[in-house]
Amino acid sequence: TLRGADPGRRSGSGQTAVSGPDGRFEITGVAPGQYRIRVNRNGFLTGEYGQRGFDKPGAPVTVSSGATASNLVVKLMPAGVISGTVVNEDGERVSYVSVSVLKASYAQGRTQWTPAGSASTNDLGEYRIFDLNPGRYYLSARYSASYGLGFRPDPNTPKDSSLGDEGYATQYYPGTFDPATARAIELGPASDVRGVDIRLAPTRM
Repeated sequence: TLRGADPGRRSGSGQTAVSGPDGRFEITGVAPGQYRIRVNRNGFLTGEYGQRGFDKPGAPVTVSSGATASNLVVKLMPAGVISGTVVNEDGERVSYVSVSVLKASYAQGRTQWTPAGSASTNDLGEYRIFDLNPGRYYLSARYSASYGLGFRPDPNTPKDSSLGDEGYATQYYPGTFDPATARAIELGPASDVRGVDIRLAPTRM
């Protein structure tokens, strides 16, 4: 995709091309000016021409009247993946659990959690979150009791009305209710981190 490097210049903005089997592309009919070239492909991080890192801005390309800007190379980096399984306290796999990848940031002495991706477990209790940048992540697992597969307390256990019913609260990898004690996952460039399993435990709600 070709976009004007000057935010106030709309000329050429949004022009696109699809690369061939050899990776080559061509965009014609481009008005003179400065542009940025952005490339998207499934399974890879979005890349820009002239980038010196996945989190760095690209470099503008100058197109002159009647001239051709050729042999521009954009290098793409495979995106990272985190996958695993969610089980309950009995080791049974649990479906319909929303697993989120979170990034921690700090503002005014407090930790803030920013979602970077999410997925729901399938019928085998498995999840897979993809298209992730390299970085340090945390995982949370939230069970939806609306699907009717929630925790069923023992009917012979006396109820304490002050404690409320038991259920599955949001938990953090590897199995804690307190995000401050969650374990971080380091995801490198093009990493495929598997076996990040979470065990849900019932608690008083």
